[in-house]
Amino acid sequence: MLMQRVEVATLAELADTGRLCVWVAGLEVLLIRVGDSVVACQSRCPHRGARLEQGTLRGRHLTCAAHGWTFDLRSGQQVVDWWSRLGRGQRTPSRLQRYPVHVDDGRIWIELPWPAAEADRPASRLAARGAEDAADDEAGQGRAQADHQHLQPTLPPVADQ
Repeated sequence: MLMQRVEVATLAELADTGRLCVWVAGLEVLLIRVGDSVVACQSRCPHRGARLEQGTLRGRHLTCAAHGWTFDLRSGQQVVDWWSRLGRGQRTPSRLQRYPVHVDDGRIWIELPWPAAEADRPASRLAARGAEDAADDEAGQGRAQADHQHLQPTLPPVADQ
C-alpha cells in the first residue's frame, strides 16, 4: 500500500499540554507526547467512543477517563488485567489505530494511505473542549465532526508494520 506523509502540527503546538487532536483526511487523530517521542492514534476509545485526550497518561499507557480501558501506546494494544476479566464475558482485547509519526525541524508528520488529504492543506486543529462538551461527547454527538465536514472522506486504517 502506498503511503503519504501529511503535516499535522508542530512540536510547539503540542508542547502546552502534550496532547493535541487534529483532523486530517476525515480522520480525528490524537497526537501525544510520550517522553521524547510523539505518538499518533485514533482519538476515541474503541470501547464507547469517549475522548482519549481526557484520559490519564502514565509512561506509555493511556487510560480512558470514561471507563478505565488502558492502552499501550507503543502497540495500540489494550492492556488487560486478565484476573479482573474472568467471568465478565469480555472477548479479545481492543486495539487503538496508530499512525506512523515523523518529526522534522519541529514539524510533525503522520503517514496515511495514498491518496490522503491534500498534502499542501494543513490539518485542522481541534479547539480544546470544556466541561460543556462532555455530555455531547458521551452521547457521540460531538461538534468536531460537523465543524470539519469539508475535509476528505475517511480513509481505511493504516496497517501495522
